[in-house]
Amino acid sequence: MSTGFFTRPDLDDRQFKQLSGSTLTLSGETNFGGILKSKGVEIDGATSGASSGWALTWNGTKIVLAPSTGGGGGQEYTGASPTNITVGGLAAGTNISGWTLSEIVQAMVITTYFPTLTNPSVTSFTEDVTNTQEIGTIVPTINFTATFSQGSINPQYPPTASPFRSGLPNNYNYTGAQIAGTYPSTLLSNGQTVTSYKMLLGSNTWTATVTYDGGVQPYDSSGNPYSSPLLGGTTTPPYPRSLTGRYLRFFGASAITPVNSAQVRALPQSEYQTSNVNIFILNTGSVLTKFVVALPPSRTINTAYDLDALNAPMPYAFIGTITVNDGGGTGDPHSYNLYELIIGAPYSSNHRHQITTA
Repeated sequence: MSTGFFTRPDLDDRQFKQLSGSTLTLSGETNFGGILKSKGVEIDGATSGASSGWALTWNGTKIVLAPSTGGGGGQEYTGASPTNITVGGLAAGTNISGWTLSEIVQAMVITTYFPTLTNPSVTSFTEDVTNTQEIGTIVPTINFTATFSQGSINPQYPPTASPFRSGLPNNYNYTGAQIAGTYPSTLLSNGQTVTSYKMLLGSNTWTATVTYDGGVQPYDSSGNPYSSPLLGGTTTPPYPRSLTGRYLRFFGASAITPVNSAQVRALPQSEYQTSNVNIFILNTGSVLTKFVVALPPSRTINTAYDLDALNAPMPYAFIGTITVNDGGGTGDPHSYNLYELIIGAPYSSNHRHQITTA
């Protein structure tokens, strides 16, 4: 049973007794002008300047409101959690004057990590034909494929909205025969085709770049902005792709002295002339006594030795120029230098003539 009361008398030092099992309800604001005690222990909560983290504390004579000194109770840690390093993250020499306990503990157990930012790029630009071909060759089709990477924000710390440094592509840009231009696309790869391409001497080059949309704001592991969002732009430098056009040199044992392009191209050996100075091996066999070398325009024989006859010099003689068509024999004509060596009888076994051009 609940019993209420209403009284205004001066109670002085008198006592009143509340019935067991009853409830005493005080409404409004109750002020104690004297000393509040609990079973004789004084409770003094009148200290001014109290703030968050203060607690009722026994000072040896009474209970007072005072700043918490920690221990089993006291102020709780309210910083970032969980820890992400071994305790000891507060570097020597750090000025912690004025820091709160929470700030100090957080500095000890929490460190800030930063993402690695990788810019977008063209990661590959490929074609599907043999890289080196004879000049004048007509290549039926060359299929080019450019592949774009948006780069990365790694790791992607919250609230970073995307793991990619850039947005999607919007244009693929090419230079080079037949495909030069800009091609709108939001896909991560793009293909273009060249048809009936005539191989030129040296590098036959195409390039690719990609224009892309801007990216998101990166954040560090503490959730703070890191660096800046990448603005829209174009990959750099251009990604090149080259096919190489070369002259062929023709050489080997021959029953006749060639007099036309077809007979030169019918010689048993051929190789690309990759520079002014090239070293190659003519295999004589053991049947014929005539050996012929046809070199591309302006190339000459500098030295020739028989590796299987104690490096004896081989006197190849220049016998004039001869017209040789490139592109497999159906292309443009070029003036080749023709050399010949004749011996008295066939070798008993194959000999290797090492020839150096100039």
